[in-house]
Amino acid sequence: MSHYLSNLDWNALIHCNPSAESMWYAFMNVLWYSIHLYVPAYGCGRNANGVRPHSKPFNSKRLHKCAIRKRKLWNKLRLNPLDPILRYKYRECAHQWRLILRDDEIAYEQRIINSDNLGAFYRFVNQRIGNRSRVGPIIDDEGAILTDSHEKANAFNRYFSSVGVVDNGIVPHCRNVHLNSILDSIAIGEADVLSSINNLKSTSSAGPDHLPPLLFKKLKHCLSKPLAMLFTQMMSVGFVPNEWLNATIIPVFKKGVSGKTSNYRPISLTCVLSKIAERILSRRIFGHLQCNNILHSKSTWLL
Repeated sequence: MSHYLSNLDWNALIHCNPSAESMWYAFMNVLWYSIHLYVPAYGCGRNANGVRPHSKPFNSKRLHKCAIRKRKLWNKLRLNPLDPILRYKYRECAHQWRLILRDDEIAYEQRIINSDNLGAFYRFVNQRIGNRSRVGPIIDDEGAILTDSHEKANAFNRYFSSVGVVDNGIVPHCRNVHLNSILDSIAIGEADVLSSINNLKSTSSAGPDHLPPLLFKKLKHCLSKPLAMLFTQMMSVGFVPNEWLNATIIPVFKKGVSGKTSNYRPISLTCVLSKIAERILSRRIFGHLQCNNILHSKSTWLL
């Protein structure tokens, strides 16, 4: 993907799409085309409850070779079920496969322990004890038990909306402030995009556009130039893609009774590209406010 995207003529693509909106969709079409072209796809079937089956993350080369040999012996044994030599070889190979699998599991758990990564530890524990990401039954204000996904989503929506703070739309007026400069436009360069991408967390989830942060961290050197030109054009005309206006709200359990909506806090999963642009804009705005002494000295730690 990196080689493919690096050899693209981004200047010609932008020349053919002069508006910010057409440039945005042209960039996304190229990115998704490269994903479908180079990223291997695999089946992710779900069971009757809509849950993905648990897959063990143990797939060493030694285990893979043993599994291939076991499969070949099983195919031969099906054609000659009465052959004692084939049956003995298959049983020995199956026993060896179970031993290798157990050793790989032990080694994988030991790597998690040695990494001293609390997040990786809890992810591993949650996989072993079941799918904990699914929210169980919820008790509404009237005491009714909600099991339907749509009803539970509405219950969380009502609670999160009731405790959320609505912006009053009032912009505070700064008096007696002498401005050394005016921030009326922002030019974004490749270094700004690279710095913003480097600050992304690789383990974060994707937003509504289903593009994870790890994708941009792996392709940061070949995407920094087109993203810089794209963001500059978008900011010059004030264009915001529709995908950036949406977010996936995930209820995260805090403590207490799991059946109460008040024991959950909302997490908003937004598009990664919007996070990259927001970080660049926040740094420029903060630098402008700090340069003109608009912020209080104790508020500099907030960024």
